[in-house]
Amino acid sequence: MLSIKKYLSQQAGITLIELLATIAISSMVLGLGYSVLTTTLKYNDKTQSHINLRQEANLIITQMRQQHQARNAICYDQLQTEDDITINVKLNSEALTQGKCWGPIAPQADLPELQVALSLVNTKHNDSYSIDTVLEGKEVNQYSIPLPKESEPPIYEYIYSNNIFVYGSDFGISGSTPVRSNANNEGTQVGAVVINNLNKKDLILGGNNEVSVKNIYIDKKGNNVTFSSSTKLGIKNVTEIVRIDGNVQLNNGGARIDSDVVYIDGNVTFGSSAIIEAKKVIITGNVTFNNWSAAIIAKETYIGGRVTLDQTNAPNMSQSNQKRYNQLNLETIPKMINIKVPSFREDTWYSKNGYQVRTSGKLTNGARIYSRTSFTENDWHENTRNVVIVSKGDITLTNFGGSTLSGILYAPNGRVTFNGQGFTGIIITRDGFFTGMNPSISFAGIDQFITNPDLVPFQ
Repeated sequence: MLSIKKYLSQQAGITLIELLATIAISSMVLGLGYSVLTTTLKYNDKTQSHINLRQEANLIITQMRQQHQARNAICYDQLQTEDDITINVKLNSEALTQGKCWGPIAPQADLPELQVALSLVNTKHNDSYSIDTVLEGKEVNQYSIPLPKESEPPIYEYIYSNNIFVYGSDFGISGSTPVRSNANNEGTQVGAVVINNLNKKDLILGGNNEVSVKNIYIDKKGNNVTFSSSTKLGIKNVTEIVRIDGNVQLNNGGARIDSDVVYIDGNVTFGSSAIIEAKKVIITGNVTFNNWSAAIIAKETYIGGRVTLDQTNAPNMSQSNQKRYNQLNLETIPKMINIKVPSFREDTWYSKNGYQVRTSGKLTNGARIYSRTSFTENDWHENTRNVVIVSKGDITLTNFGGSTLSGILYAPNGRVTFNGQGFTGIIITRDGFFTGMNPSISFAGIDQFITNPDLVPFQ
């Protein structure tokens, strides 16, 4: 027995107790190290989250200051942030919530100071950042000497310089009628379609036509612009600006909007596989995709409201090209054409300047016609050039058949209807321009028909 004890006492190595002690100590060290590492990572994430919240808050305050100084409305839906950030904002102690706006401020009124209480919450990292600030106001000096208003340019000059082609409150182009620009002497495409909202009605684009002019301005603020057919508004390498004020509904798969810049002041709903394609797309409201194949294709996309895809991961728009709306340079927004409907000359002016006063009858080359009511002509015509028709009612030309007409059709109290092979010129109307028989519609400048501004039949 003594020899066994002596043998064991002489053995070298690690005993079981020592092994267990080593494992226990190692586990404690590893656990402590993991705890320190986890705490450090969480601290770094929260620190970065706080930095991001602070930067986001500064961007939002900057955007609100720009809108306030420009006397524009400050809208909650335009204060776009990342999905995991919640915005709480009060303006002068009044909560600004989704779908609501504060302002705008009238030009003649004092610009008040605006107290802003902004709070951002990152729900993912359970972090928040708050800032209270004041946006500067400006008092209007009631005793300042009023400066004379800048006079509006003569209507001839305005139409000429803006290359206005079609002006009215409706655009009833039927079938597959093409509406085209023409190139000027330098080879540059010109021509602008301007649709106003004098009728306070929705604009329904129901043709399969292509509107390939340089600039398109549609002001239907408070109403809808609905694509019920495969209308193509704008064309690549020709159209530079498409600006639409009002909500847009793209309800046909063949509908397209193409331009260098597309600006829509309202909500956009894709009810079918329509396309908006441009170098820059700016939409102030919400965008809703109800079709997998519908798309916004652009190098830069600015959305002021919420984007709802057709399905999760639907390829409706590239997230990599979507910019924050509050980073948009407001000076890059194309301005709306604001033209007043020209008024008539005195009745005696027309007869003194070679106008035939009648309500119907054959049109001849170079004809100048003035109608105190509507003008209607239903007889067949051969090709007729350089005609000016001024009407205090409607202008209705229904039987040009395979012939063409060029000139100026002016009906500021009514509508213009043309059925024929083609029209080239300018149309100014209150209630809209309507066609039949799929004519070709082309722009020609006002100087092609009237070279002396003193002889323009409206003012």
